[in-house]
Amino acid sequence: MRKHIPKRSCIVCWLKVAKDELLRIVRGTDGSLSLDLSGRLPGRGAYVCQSVKCWEAAVNRGAIQRALHVPVETSAIDKLRSEFQDIALRVGVSS
Repeated sequence: MRKHIPKRSCIVCWLKVAKDELLRIVRGTDGSLSLDLSGRLPGRGAYVCQSVKCWEAAVNRGAIQRALHVPVETSAIDKLRSEFQDIALRVGVSS
């Protein structure tokens, strides 16, 4: 019997893929935003493709704010952007 693989949709392109193929942005219980590489942090989450194109669209179009139901400050976006760039360098995120 095959194990169930949960699927999630990217908040930008709506591509539905396995949960571990997307990057999760989480709004923690304290209101802070961060990238959740484990996929297990508590809080409201939103998923974005591991591509620069979807990431930039999520930031520029306000998709993160809509998905997480919270206004996002520029400093929080800058923090997420630097976390994304660190991950992109480590794992070779596609463009």
